[in-house]
Amino acid sequence: MRRLLIISCGATKRTDPGLLPAIQRYNGSPFKTLRATLRAMDGSKYPTILILSANFGLIHAERPIPDYNLRLTTARALTLRTQVRQALVDALTSDGYAGSFINLGHAYLAALPLEPEVIARLGEITYAQGGIGKRLAQMKAWLLGT
Repeated sequence: MRRLLIISCGATKRTDPGLLPAIQRYNGSPFKTLRATLRAMDGSKYPTILILSANFGLIHAERPIPDYNLRLTTARALTLRTQVRQALVDALTSDGYAGSFINLGHAYLAALPLEPEVIARLGEITYAQGGIGKRLAQMKAWLLGT
């Protein structure tokens, strides 16, 4: 049963020189929670993880990226929509996913075009809601299947 997590990048990043996998570069609370939860899980149950980056668009969590400083604005979100749509279509398997968890703020949602043919392949979609603490708890529970 394949699952998909889509999470936004964050302003807090590791400043190491060179490239780091995106999941390691981003270092705010959502990514600390994500990494800790993944360590507690059976690796065979890891979801596909895509990160919506203000700089790079929708990327796989393991993609090496440099340190950067760019905030997502509504204008930037709209500019990214075509790349994000294509990256999402490319990430969808032929049989789709059983479930998806979307942990994106308002500006990031504007960059994510969820068209009917895409929605149909995302399975049961859960959106993170509420303040940061609630969103992190929801993400952790979804990852752990609780």
